[in-house]
Amino acid sequence: MPRRLVVWLGAEGLDAETAEMMRSAGVDEVVVRRGSMNLAGRAPVLRFSTIPPIEGAIPVGIALEVQGVREDLDRASAEAVWRAIDAELDGSVPAELILDVPRLTENFDQFVTSLTEVSGVSVVPMLSFEQIQREDGMQTAIG
Repeated sequence: MPRRLVVWLGAEGLDAETAEMMRSAGVDEVVVRRGSMNLAGRAPVLRFSTIPPIEGAIPVGIALEVQGVREDLDRASAEAVWRAIDAELDGSVPAELILDVPRLTENFDQFVTSLTEVSGVSVVPMLSFEQIQREDGMQTAIG
């Protein structure tokens, strides 16, 4: 598997000159935190923060913190989440979608797979060392 270099951006964003320097240095992507989503209720609730200014031709991924998760997430939940993200991004497609997942449920891996399928974007669950040691964490990591 090829090495990838990803840089997380803060509120200051990224100017075109720095983006070009980063790309020349081998940075494959920059990631910005865009808010949170709560998946505990019947309907997903997404809260988006303002995107910092980003210039240049470097791919941009987005990260969302998952604040609540119910046990029975399904494809319809993934579709609802992607519709909200797509509307927020006004049709632009992120390089990838990173989900910061503090709490896993048994079938979260299926939700990640469904979200990948409906979005056409790589969905990356960000897991802790403790999570990856449990079966549900390993299943989420494997996909």
